[in-house]
Amino acid sequence: QVMAAVRRHGRNCAVVVQAAAVLRGLGGEAGFQQAMLDLGAAEQLTDAIRRFPEDAGLLEQAAGALKCLVGDGAQRIQTSLGETIDLIVDGMLLHAQSAPVQEQCCAALGVFAAHEL
Repeated sequence: QVMAAVRRHGRNCAVVVQAAAVLRGLGGEAGFQQAMLDLGAAEQLTDAIRRFPEDAGLLEQAAGALKCLVGDGAQRIQTSLGETIDLIVDGMLLHAQSAPVQEQCCAALGVFAAHEL
């Protein structure tokens, strides 16, 4: 249902922020990570970061969700995360004064590096 909401309302930043928060919260559930990756969660979150670069809350939630989806044994994401990494770094520069954004972005980038993505 979460991914369906993002697909239907992906141009509504508030919906994407809430969906990312749900994904982030459920990221540790067994089997959840790969299922969400298979449904295109990483691509949807990357698209949201690209679409709403000015929204610090979205970047914080999306980076946290991506960290959870990739971490803890999730299979390697099939598509390149190069663009996602670039968008996260750009967002970190844009929101340099927000400690929560910096924390989530750094944690996500650390997970990506650990998995050599």
